[in-house]
Amino acid sequence: MNVVLLSLKIFFRELKSGQLLLMFLSLTLAVGIVASITLFTDRLDRSLIAESQVFLGGDLKFETSDAIEESNIPNFEGQFAKIYEFGSVVSNADNFQLAAIKSVEKPYPIAGQLEIINENSEVETFTSPPNPGEIWLDGRLARLLDISIGDQVDLGATSLIYSGTISSEADRGTGSFAFAPKAIMSSVDLESTQLIRSGSRVRYTYLFNASKEDIDKLELIFKIIPPNKAILTNENNSNLEISKNLIIWNLNQGQMNSLEFSFWSLNKLLIGISIILIIIILAYLLRFYRFKLGTDLPQ
Repeated sequence: MNVVLLSLKIFFRELKSGQLLLMFLSLTLAVGIVASITLFTDRLDRSLIAESQVFLGGDLKFETSDAIEESNIPNFEGQFAKIYEFGSVVSNADNFQLAAIKSVEKPYPIAGQLEIINENSEVETFTSPPNPGEIWLDGRLARLLDISIGDQVDLGATSLIYSGTISSEADRGTGSFAFAPKAIMSSVDLESTQLIRSGSRVRYTYLFNASKEDIDKLELIFKIIPPNKAILTNENNSNLEISKNLIIWNLNQGQMNSLEFSFWSLNKLLIGISIILIIIILAYLLRFYRFKLGTDLPQ
């Protein structure tokens, strides 16, 4: 009982001196800052995820210079679209212009929509590729070729009808030909152009729209997660082959296969920095006020 009374006496004495109150205020401030940072980063993550789906054209965007076998893509509940991107010359009569050609197939676009200006200067929205035999051109490309909607343009070994001007597209990229005027065509006409041959420089893009669980599986299949930014908790597993930038994971049928990653996320980094700063400030204030009250704590 005496211990309890003595503890209360010391507590109230420290409270009246102001040092304990200062500590409580500092802890309250620390908790408030941590909570605010967590709330801010959570809202920022949600906003970025919502915007990135439209910016990427889907929940997941995988780009490669080598086409992948579609039979190797695991089964999942959702959609995916394949895009061919390459540079080629588009011509009309005596006008020639290098353009970034984008060949798409259904169900492109799987997120967002395409805004196309028709011959009446009206903006139409599309959720499907151009019709076979047609092509959509960037306004800058149409001006350079000096053509109007309905005119014919030559692309490779075939001719296509210019049927609309591109106003907006959901997944406009930033690749090698991102600054070149754009043209969008249907993949149905791609073979007739005879532009893609052995040695051609083509960028293959795969857009996926699926649940979070399926997207996580696809990311692992496509090795989007760089091993040097992840910690494998079971890296001694004999089924794993790990190199600098590659993880090969061999699955055993009929067994529980697990691969765990841990990342140092942005909110953890901000919280850690804030806690360190608060501890430094708190230590300085306690030292300053204790010396001011006449203790023998050295400066």
